[in-house]
Amino acid sequence: MTENPNAPVRLTAGVTVATPSVYFDMLEPAAGRSRPTIVAVHGGAHTGLCYLRTPDDRPGWAVRFAEWGHRVVVPDWPGVGRSAYIPFADMTGETVCDGIGALIESLSTPVVLLTHSMSGAYGWRILERHGEKIQAVVAVVPGPPGNIQPEPAVLARGPDFVEVRGVALT
Repeated sequence: MTENPNAPVRLTAGVTVATPSVYFDMLEPAAGRSRPTIVAVHGGAHTGLCYLRTPDDRPGWAVRFAEWGHRVVVPDWPGVGRSAYIPFADMTGETVCDGIGALIESLSTPVVLLTHSMSGAYGWRILERHGEKIQAVVAVVPGPPGNIQPEPAVLARGPDFVEVRGVALT
């Protein structure tokens, strides 16, 4: 990397106007960006804050990427973290894909989509729907795409549980 890894970073925040709305942080190198925009999507049970700081309070990946010349957009999934509330019954993978896709469409340039864990499966769906705005997908320990998995066999069902036999992924 040629940029100064200690360069200052500007941080702003926003919310998309689309439904579902998505809160996001945007980090930009103070000297201006010279590399592609990265949209860094968190995994399940996380928020975008995981890209901003490490648990021991060091700068996270988003800060480092901005120091190296990338504009970095770090959203919270719709209904998660600092994004607007969504009733649990309405919170689906498609809702997440709709919100992140609308954010990507609102950006002025194509992006590199960085996904982690559970958002890996969402990343492939977002690519299917918004591929013209995505230069590359980087999936860190991604969950597999859900639309190519065989449906698991239902072994038992009760009023408060469903037992299934899934396929082991290797």
